[in-house]
Amino acid sequence: MQFLRRFRIATIVFGLSLTLFATTAAVGDDTDDKKKQDSTGPSIVLKDATIHSSGPAGTFVGSIVVTDGKIAAIGENVESPDDAKVYDLTGFHITPGLIESRGKLWLTPQAVSESNAKAELKVVDAIDPWNEDWQELAAQGITSVYVQPNSVSAVGGMGAVLRVGPHGSVEDIVMKDDVAVQVSIGTRGKSSKDRYAQIQALEKLLKSAQEKKKDGDKDKEKKDAKEDSDKKKADSDDKDKEDKDDKDADEDKKKDDEKKDDKDADDKKDVTKEIFKRVLKREIPLFVEVHHSDSLKRVIALAKEFEIRVVLDGLTKVTSCADELADSNHAMVVGPFFEPGAAPEYRKDGDLDWFAELDSDEKLWTLSTFAGSARGSQALRINAAHAVSLGIDSDEVLKALTANAARMLGVADHVGTLEKGKQADIAVFAGDPMDSSTPARLVLSHGKVIFESDVAAMESAAAKTGEAIALPSLLPKSYVVTTTRMLRDGKLGPGAITVVDGKITLVAKGVVTVEGESTADEPQVFDLGDTIVTPGLVIAHSSLGQAAAINDSTESDASHLRAVDAFDPTTKQAKETLAAGFVHIGLAPGTSNTSSGAMGHVRLGVGEYVVSPTIANQFVLGNSARNAERFPASLNGQVRMISDLFGGSLVDSRVYLSDAIAKSVADEKLACVKEVIDGKRKPIFLANDEVEIRSVIALAKKNKLSAPTLASNGSVGDLADQLAENDMGLLVYPIGTADLNRRPLQTKAAVDAGVPIGFVADSAQQVRTTASMLVSAGVPAEKVLSGLTEGGAALVGMENVGLEPGANADFVVWSASPVNLAAKPLNVIVDGKPVSKK
Repeated sequence: MQFLRRFRIATIVFGLSLTLFATTAAVGDDTDDKKKQDSTGPSIVLKDATIHSSGPAGTFVGSIVVTDGKIAAIGENVESPDDAKVYDLTGFHITPGLIESRGKLWLTPQAVSESNAKAELKVVDAIDPWNEDWQELAAQGITSVYVQPNSVSAVGGMGAVLRVGPHGSVEDIVMKDDVAVQVSIGTRGKSSKDRYAQIQALEKLLKSAQEKKKDGDKDKEKKDAKEDSDKKKADSDDKDKEDKDDKDADEDKKKDDEKKDDKDADDKKDVTKEIFKRVLKREIPLFVEVHHSDSLKRVIALAKEFEIRVVLDGLTKVTSCADELADSNHAMVVGPFFEPGAAPEYRKDGDLDWFAELDSDEKLWTLSTFAGSARGSQALRINAAHAVSLGIDSDEVLKALTANAARMLGVADHVGTLEKGKQADIAVFAGDPMDSSTPARLVLSHGKVIFESDVAAMESAAAKTGEAIALPSLLPKSYVVTTTRMLRDGKLGPGAITVVDGKITLVAKGVVTVEGESTADEPQVFDLGDTIVTPGLVIAHSSLGQAAAINDSTESDASHLRAVDAFDPTTKQAKETLAAGFVHIGLAPGTSNTSSGAMGHVRLGVGEYVVSPTIANQFVLGNSARNAERFPASLNGQVRMISDLFGGSLVDSRVYLSDAIAKSVADEKLACVKEVIDGKRKPIFLANDEVEIRSVIALAKKNKLSAPTLASNGSVGDLADQLAENDMGLLVYPIGTADLNRRPLQTKAAVDAGVPIGFVADSAQQVRTTASMLVSAGVPAEKVLSGLTEGGAALVGMENVGLEPGANADFVVWSASPVNLAAKPLNVIVDGKPVSKK
């Protein structure tokens, strides 16, 4: 097989040992009896935490004793062994180790992209036991990953459940082999005709295996009948005849054995059919990735026709089949609820809202990242938080990632719940486990600590002392909103605002106490208790998906162009952004030009949406603005061009204009740049790698620019002190799969150095997901919340976006903190009036 041949070549190159090709027998389904983990150390006691068992015990405050890799005791009153290492976890939350039901951990790069059209492909043959990507998964509380071959081919091969943690051999890594046969419908080819062909291929395989199974059953019946006849004949014959018959029987047996050997040799020529015979016997299930309604209906029909076990994967475009799924008893792996990068073609425009309306309590289901790389599984809790935001109960989501996943994968006897005698796969979180901004404190795999941090117990971003209270859908012209958690200057605290005719007229730092009934002369007071109220959120730098319309690449100097002149506030994306609680947008031009033009401040949800057309000018020192057909074509050229602009010199135009018009355009460009130099517009620099960022710092120092802002998706951590010394702010791009760990830590280094942050994104989901990741990585929540409101606005020159007297009454009432992805806006208020959720 190409898969194995390429893998073997890779192992030679990297000097991997032959243990990578351990046999199925060596990595079979034994989990605990195969090879015990190191059990010579002292017991571990996890003391006085909130324990979410995902099992019969439910949720309670108690302790767990771990001995020899297993849970030795669990309960509210547990005695600690004398020699135990005790972790005082008061205020922390304990869950079973999380299970990723579709990942790529431990696979070689070749194996991740390899495909095959035969079921005999075994994922365990491509394990690299020295891969260290497991560390990033462990930091998210993940202790097991189900891995199967690539989903490019209709039939991909056999999957396995693998452990997370430091291991030196395939044997140690594999928890269970031959878990399921992977099948994909619609992941290659774009048309319904392609999907139909793949369904036909699957049906043909099932029918072929069914015929082989019938032939095998007939052979067995004949053999049993002959043995029974021979026995009866032997009993009725005398000794001499019996001896003769025994001799004849031996000869017949020899011939039968020879025939059987021939038959076995034939069977080995088609292992795929043999594996599908096991599917027909219901020994192993089919994991079928399917995303389209037409394919799903046919898969359900085939499962019924052949009476096989099927687990349905993906299901991103099956809204019209919600009723069929509700009526079926098939297990489901749903997702992804979050795409950190560009979605593959077959998942584009997917919608999982239908799942929130399904009665998931009655279903065996889990969710997955469906990551295309090992590191992508880090986003499991982000996907879980997005699922909660759709309205799925958080306890059910946690159960899906633990007990349900273990049942589905056939390892529930060992992991998935916290019970005495089970394998000690345990995760400890500093707060709510389903709040993706909550960091992990401790993670155990088979009783070994594989991740540990010194994070303190914290009030989770989702925590609240009472139910969130929404404002009514109709509000008077004058009213007061009071709460114990109002966001101002990045901090949550008691506060109240008075709204009159769409403006904030008064802000109090304490809670307003309501005594008696309001009179006609007094504004009505809405006491929201502990509900979080924030200003309308800010995306500091965005095109809201309209970059093409505001990206004139005719000339590299577009200093005079304004992004607001091409903005359409009526697009679906603009409306969705507002509904998600984002009111203020730093509208940016495209990135094709070194001097890109002016950013503007737009305010969503109002008729006069342009607050200011020119709050900043954007300069790009990156590949997107380099063009071999015009100047500048290099970083040096970009630095020279920007330096000349600040010095009052323009690049020669490639466009023919009359002298009068050319002079007018040149004067306009120079006037725009002069406003940057004079501090009337903010200078925004886009740069990514270290050399580009150093060039930005040098330009800012040379031209004495006031508080410039850097927008970067690169490595800023090593330059954090220099950014702070030059009074620079940082706009953080959405974080992709490859950067789920590195970029948040780089940003933390910048924040720790005193660099203020804001966000670059085209959607509300991107901003909030990035914000959640930063808090989980240790960036203080108040710094992130500031970046979502006044702090982020200030970096690009937006004004009057906070809850201050005289500002527009733009604010949001939340079910929990906006850095918790499970939180939803209960009310979005613009000019003192609720925005329609439609």
